[in-house]
Amino acid sequence: MDVKPLDEKPSEDALDDGLFKRLAELRKELAITDGIPPYMVFLDKTLREMAAKLPADIVALSDVTGVGQTKLEKYGERFLAVINGAAA
Repeated sequence: MDVKPLDEKPSEDALDDGLFKRLAELRKELAITDGIPPYMVFLDKTLREMAAKLPADIVALSDVTGVGQTKLEKYGERFLAVINGAAA
């Protein structure tokens, strides 16, 4: 039986590197605004999963590892806007 490690990141083939970078930029902006380190907004692992899975709505975003209810409510719409190409 093959067991994937818990920290395994999504396949690089499935990952949109440009999107990952835009998500990381948003994370940095939000962290500066909130006065916290970027990893407290979302870990790189979470951003990679977002860039690979491309969640289209809040429900799908809630299925991404590291996106709990509090972060979903606080940051969800902003990250979805970037994922869906609606960010300015």
